[in-house]
Amino acid sequence: MSAFSKSLKALEAAEAALRIWEEERTVSAFDEASGSAERLQTDADGFSRRLEEVDALTQEPRYGPKMRERVKDFLTRQQRLTEALESTAAAAAASRAQLQVQAEDVAREKEEVERAREEEHRMRVVRIAQSRFRFQGLSRRSIGHRRRKGPSWRSA
Repeated sequence: MSAFSKSLKALEAAEAALRIWEEERTVSAFDEASGSAERLQTDADGFSRRLEEVDALTQEPRYGPKMRERVKDFLTRQQRLTEALESTAAAAAASRAQLQVQAEDVAREKEEVERAREEEHRMRVVRIAQSRFRFQGLSRRSIGHRRRKGPSWRSA
């Protein structure tokens, strides 16, 4: 697969990710499209430079007429993608901020639930300890009570 074909497939994937962003406002789709656009920019620079090159011997363009059209189309699509990403960058930043706030809220709620569980567990342990202490206290009193009665029938 040629470098141009790989770049064209990457451009199509970035355009698809941008469509997903526009339809669903998925921040990950925007990030994917943005990352692809950055990588495609270097490819586009190379293709545009080569589009302007002329063969030293024949003085004709490096690319033939069909390839020149394909490269021009690629460059146009890549430029449209870049412009679309720039125009929606603010919306993506707002969505990312909203997701951050939601994540912080979820983390805070988890922390509160965990704190409540710990408090409930601590109270349960205290209640168990108190009931054991009461039971032991009752047992000691009843044993002590028997001892205070005096000698038992066995010792007589």
